[in-house]
Amino acid sequence: GSTFTSLINKLKDMLQRVEKFCTKLLSESECSSLPFHNLVHTQEVVNHVKLISNELGLKIEETEPILIAACFHDTGHSEAYQGHEDVSKRLAKAFWKKVERDVLTEAELRSII
Repeated sequence: GSTFTSLINKLKDMLQRVEKFCTKLLSESECSSLPFHNLVHTQEVVNHVKLISNELGLKIEETEPILIAACFHDTGHSEAYQGHEDVSKRLAKAFWKKVERDVLTEAELRSII
């Protein structure tokens, strides 16, 4: 129904915003000089998520949140090496608050983080 279509559109919009934000963060921070936890690595992870999700036959509403998590997974390296996972979560939450909840509900966000 329309609720399902609305969620799909929200997820696609959120993914576009996330990709833009994470690309900028990873390419303009210390991550750009890291040999592994950088934009190229994140793009590879995202591409692998797409491939695996497709092979598993996952629906778009199941895949998009995983893709969003993949985009954010190493963004914490922009601030810290040890504990970067918690920083990545904080950055994802801060990003979500910036988009003023106009894309995902808090429950939808929790399922991603």
